Amino acid sequence: MMIPGRKKAAKGDGRLLLPDILKGFAIVLVIVGHCIQETNGMAYSSATLFFQNKVYQFIYSFHMPLFMLICGYFSYVGVSKAKTVKGKVLCIWRKVYTCLIPVYFWTAMEVARACYYNSKQDGWQFRFGPVFKAYLKLCPKNFWFLWAVLICFLVTFIIHFVFKDSFIVYGILYIVMFFLPDSNNMNVYEFMLPFFVAGFLYKKYEEGDRVKRCKDFYFKHRLAVLLGAALAFALLFLVYNDKILIYVSGYNIHNANPVKMVGADVYRMVIGFVGSLFFILLFDCIKNRFGNFHFPVLTAMGKVSMGMYIIQTYIILLVIKPYTLDNTYSLARSVEFGLVASAGSLILAYLLSIIPVIKYSVGKR
Repeated sequence: MMIPGRKKAAKGDGRLLLPDILKGFAIVLVIVGHCIQETNGMAYSSATLFFQNKVYQFIYSFHMPLFMLICGYFSYVGVSKAKTVKGKVLCIWRKVYTCLIPVYFWTAMEVARACYYNSKQDGWQFRFGPVFKAYLKLCPKNFWFLWAVLICFLVTFIIHFVFKDSFIVYGILYIVMFFLPDSNNMNVYEFMLPFFVAGFLYKKYEEGDRVKRCKDFYFKHRLAVLLGAALAFALLFLVYNDKILIYVSGYNIHNANPVKMVGADVYRMVIGFVGSLFFILLFDCIKNRFGNFHFPVLTAMGKVSMGMYIIQTYIILLVIKPYTLDNTYSLARSVEFGLVASAGSLILAYLLSIIPVIKYSVGKR
């Protein structure tokens, strides 16, 4: 499912090419989705009308699940090498600083910016204690996806080493999640966990006979499998609506009728898997059809996708949005802004990723 062809990047740099293409594609969708949300005028944004937008719903039905599948897939590579206690500690430490240095660095920049603007107001005085307390409260709320990656990694890490990837334990955890509170972004962490686990376990069993048989079938019937995935995704999306979005419905079964809530949670997971699978197969088929075409722009974006995820927030909110407060809805304009923000965040993320020390702020090691 994840890496059908396992083609490496040019010149043998050791990277699998398809994941970078998929991450590049997904980060563009993230940015376009945010532009639909933030650049169609204050009235459109304040009334959360974007939740009812079919393009927005299409993007959000699968783009973060796709990211999390890839994160889980590559996390297994590092975890499988952690054979000693020291190796396990280092494995956790690498994931912690990769995810949290960007969160704490960029949140500090936000707080510094707020202090600067507040300093221009009469009577405002900087006091370290309250500012630092506000900073610590803001950090766990900022960049929820990076927190999701870390939390999903830690949960999977524990189950992998303590319970030997027991499917029973994963199943019990999945059931327990229906009863956990939705506060503090728990709803999105619970939504993301099955995709991370699926990517992790796929990588673990990638060389097994069952997976190999599935791959062989896919290689022999590429177009038929792709069309089947497309049909399944299209049929599932026919009933998608704003009430399905995790930001609207939440995850806990006490948010609504328990049966309906479980149905919504399961449906959201299934369409996330099917949509992700469709685009994985689509890009693999295109690569295969056109002689392993590398999608150079998407590949470049995929290599700095974490940095782009961070920087696009500030480009959209601080650069683009202030000039769009009186706009009315326009999908074409949202896409244009999305492409501009994608180009800008790609350039800035790349530049930051090659600067010593500063590169840690965009998730580079």
